[in-house]
Amino acid sequence: MLELKEIEISEIQSISNTGDNPQVRCQRCNCIEQAKSKDILITESTWLKAATCGGWRHVTTDNATYSMVCSTCIVELYEVQHKSLS
Repeated sequence: MLELKEIEISEIQSISNTGDNPQVRCQRCNCIEQAKSKDILITESTWLKAATCGGWRHVTTDNATYSMVCSTCIVELYEVQHKSLS
């Protein structure tokens, strides 16, 4: 089973204390994406929309639940899931 849901704003708020702009961190590979604009303050809700458009999701598998996963890891999880069903 591979279930994908949109990430929640509380996940972005809980890890955005590293500077002025919010960031997201993949709970699987630990990659980080951060809003880079120095001229414009990016809000958590705007960054949530950007992260969602970029493929970040809440993921539940048979073995684990991740509240924030990058699009690269989602593809890898899908491929592992697909191979195990074959």
